[in-house]
Amino acid sequence: MTRRRQGHLPSVNASLAHQIQALQTRSARQKYQYLLDQQQPEELVQALPAQDLYLLLKELGPLDVPELVGLASGAQLTCCIDLDCWRGDQFDSRQGWLWLELLAQQDEQQQLRLLEEMDFDALVLLLKGHLHIVHGLEAWDEDNNDAPPQRPGQIYECRYAGEEQARLLEGLQDLLFRERRSFFLQLMEAVRHETRLTLTEEVYQLRSGRLGDLGFYEPVEARLLRAWLDPASFRPQDFDKTADPLWSRQTALPEAPLFILTAARPQDLLAEVLSGGLTPALHSELALLLNRAMSADQVDVGDPVAVRQSLEDVYHYLNIALGHLAGSAADTATELFGRLYLQSLYRLGFCLTERLARQARSLRRSCLGPWFDPPALALLTALDQPKPRLYAALIDPVHADMRPFTTCSQLQLVQRELDTLQALQQLFSRQPPFALPVPTEWDLCDCQPPQANEVGLAQLFLTALANRLLGEAFAPVPLALVALEPLHQRLTASAGAFEALWQQSRQQFEQQQPGTGVFVDYAFRLLQQEFCPLAPADLKPAFITAFVLRLS
Repeated sequence: MTRRRQGHLPSVNASLAHQIQALQTRSARQKYQYLLDQQQPEELVQALPAQDLYLLLKELGPLDVPELVGLASGAQLTCCIDLDCWRGDQFDSRQGWLWLELLAQQDEQQQLRLLEEMDFDALVLLLKGHLHIVHGLEAWDEDNNDAPPQRPGQIYECRYAGEEQARLLEGLQDLLFRERRSFFLQLMEAVRHETRLTLTEEVYQLRSGRLGDLGFYEPVEARLLRAWLDPASFRPQDFDKTADPLWSRQTALPEAPLFILTAARPQDLLAEVLSGGLTPALHSELALLLNRAMSADQVDVGDPVAVRQSLEDVYHYLNIALGHLAGSAADTATELFGRLYLQSLYRLGFCLTERLARQARSLRRSCLGPWFDPPALALLTALDQPKPRLYAALIDPVHADMRPFTTCSQLQLVQRELDTLQALQQLFSRQPPFALPVPTEWDLCDCQPPQANEVGLAQLFLTALANRLLGEAFAPVPLALVALEPLHQRLTASAGAFEALWQQSRQQFEQQQPGTGVFVDYAFRLLQQEFCPLAPADLKPAFITAFVLRLS
């Protein structure tokens, strides 16, 4: 049992630090109520990392908890807009309208504070999608200089996207006109004169810089996190951050999100490594790694379920890498976790799974590619994913789903399975025990199975073996139905004879190519479980899957 992991808190006083610590173990709804129950909720909300606040708002539904927006800082609001309102390099004005609605629901002092604190260019872009200024200062009659304007409409003639937009934006303009005249004029002139294309590009670049500081990158760049790193040539000393003079001068990320401390639990060796807690530097590094991994997968960082899954994946790859380097030695793993760049450990963990995937893809391109039996095909399919997955039936036969790899022992189990398939591939490439049909040329009309892509290697082998037992050539020629009864009699005449045939076949395969006996075992178990127990009256195609049969 591991202790709850403690991370560093933002630079706040002891009372705030205690309150933030108390938030970590609460549900989203409990966090919301806890924040509102404090004597100074604004101070506590603004002490939260912006990413934590954004995830909380998205989980609860921002329109259902507008109070949190009013308590936030302008920088936090800007971060929320950065995370929520962009689709690639294009700003989503419709999503931006949500944040304008939330802003308009605050009291006047909160509105003024947020408008002045948030990024000015982002605010201009936010307004520009819903407001068009037809005329500006030049429309003011110079003869009226002695009578200053009493409302913004006297200076600016505006058009809006709709009545709702007109009502809300006119309210914001009235407020700024009354309370922040200089800011109002600056904002309206920017909305009027900035072109949408240029402004979008400028804000996008500024946003990329802000999010880059938190570890978010463009997907193409973020996916370099999984660039190939040959596990066989990985040397820990090449990725030692403590030897990097630049690293020693880096400070902890000022806003490392706190949710990563409780969103998911590490397992296995990594759980032991993290049982003593995270230093501020490691907390920051882990947050940067998680955000980059989510960028690579284009995860919705406002979706708690997706975020938790991403964090679990990060933990899995780190755990696999530590297991590869340290075995079961927790002390060694702890030392490596603190000394090596976490991104390098993540890459190593991912590439250990990718190495299996590369072998799987090679096998699927081989001569045996069209003929792998269902379990083998499921194994290869699970590996051949953007993130290679484990075929769960290898661990639990009851389940046949694809799961993330979590430990080195799982990789070793899959490697043994691949080694068997590799041995088969080598056997059929060099000295095949029988000729493999050409899938596109094999006529299975009026046969069972009716298509070549429904036939597995075990069926080919057992069909060839049946032909040999019946005095024919050792070849996967479909069996006639009349051959089933004499074949059944031959195989079930005595348990000893069946076992002898099994062992003889296994020995022949092993002599030709070591490691292929496992395949023979699989094929004979099919016979033992599906064909041999049948009564003579049940020797019908509907009950037989071990052979390729000709139905007429």
